[in-house]
Amino acid sequence: MDEKLMHYLERVKPVEDEEFLKGKIQTNEAFHELEEELQHALPFWIRIMLTRYPIAGLIIRFKAIDGKGKAIQFNGFNEISDNFYVNTPGSCIFPYGYFSIGEDPTGSGHPYFINMDEGNNPPVYQIRNDISNDGAKVLEEGKTLVAKSLSSLFKNQLF
Repeated sequence: MDEKLMHYLERVKPVEDEEFLKGKIQTNEAFHELEEELQHALPFWIRIMLTRYPIAGLIIRFKAIDGKGKAIQFNGFNEISDNFYVNTPGSCIFPYGYFSIGEDPTGSGHPYFINMDEGNNPPVYQIRNDISNDGAKVLEEGKTLVAKSLSSLFKNQLF
């Protein structure tokens, strides 16, 4: 796992000090309950992030590249699976290397994604869910870069 990313994962704080807003550590058993196809598709560092740090379900606010405040609620293994197999846009853009790392808790419905082919500390994109079921069209018309890297999303956390 990328050192910068680990640095920020150790310091991340929830939006508020409410117990239900804090993240949870996922178990290795939860990982093994995923379909085998998804187990092999997920980068190893994602498994490490979710099984060593209380990230799943965590809600944070952050300053996006455009300077606007945004919020993310990080996915656990079950939500990653739902977005991989069932939900759009996740199910239609997975063949292009994208999988959902979180939801927008403010109600926009536009989830957050990373591309598995962009390294161990990849950029974070918010992708609109109301474009199409055609993955190429979704990526062309509905993808917005919100953080240059996952670690910069945590670095730019708003308190």
